[in-house]
Amino acid sequence: MQTNGTVGFFYTFSEWIMRLSFINLIWIVFNFPIVYLVITLYVAKDLESLLTLGISIVVLIPFILFPSTLAMFAEMRKIIMKQNNSSTIKSFWKSYRENYKTSVLCGSLLLIVWIIFVIDYYYFVFQVNELFKYVFFFLLIYLVAFTLHVISYNIHFKTKLINSFKKVVFITFGYPFLSFGIAIFTFLLVYISFNVYTFFILFFMGSLISLVSFSSFYWLYIKVVTKSQ
Repeated sequence: MQTNGTVGFFYTFSEWIMRLSFINLIWIVFNFPIVYLVITLYVAKDLESLLTLGISIVVLIPFILFPSTLAMFAEMRKIIMKQNNSSTIKSFWKSYRENYKTSVLCGSLLLIVWIIFVIDYYYFVFQVNELFKYVFFFLLIYLVAFTLHVISYNIHFKTKLINSFKKVVFITFGYPFLSFGIAIFTFLLVYISFNVYTFFILFFMGSLISLVSFSSFYWLYIKVVTKSQ
């Protein structure tokens, strides 16, 4: 359907809204076990239940959250590169299956990095000096950006994870303003989703983060390729 002017704008806008909300809903469905545990965590009252639920969520992250998130990023890649010709559900499931092993390994490595970060935070802030919390807030920004860059990189390139991690370290700190912007956008969207417009969690939170993250990564990739040529 070809439209111009105001009608064309609203048609394109509504099409994007439908795509983003549908992809986000699929992502939520694929993460249902984690979603259920998180909801249960909110209503749990005793410490033992909190610990059990928390550990269960952490264990499931590499096996459920990361495969579904990489599949969501793959869908955003297809949309941005105009390759989305098949059914969204079939395409999502295909990306999920094809990238499952890679995403589990990628998620496991990133989870280890995050666990080390949390342990270091509690040690330096509570055992050494409380002022370290400002250092860790700065590190948190770039760790979020690093995580999103890793997902974008591994969904765009088929390469060894160790090599991708090395490349992404360069991207994260070689382009600090881009990384900072992606992380701040993510923080703001998550805050808005949980505290202002909770329906964003169901319809837009994940898909918008993946859209902005991969769009930024792809823009940088095109810029580097163009410059090298």
